[in-house]
Amino acid sequence: MNMQEIAKMLFLFDQESPINQEENKQLQYMLHRLRKQCHNGNG
Repeated sequence: MNMQEIAKMLFLFDQESPINQEENKQLQYMLHRLRKQCHNGNG
């Protein structure tokens, strides 16, 4: 699964349901980690 697919999934998820504070924090953390991984992986 690539970044675009993940972003699309997260966007759709965000559209479909209100996210509570805790889930939002987890999503932000996940995205942060993914960005770091991609940055490190792709130079």
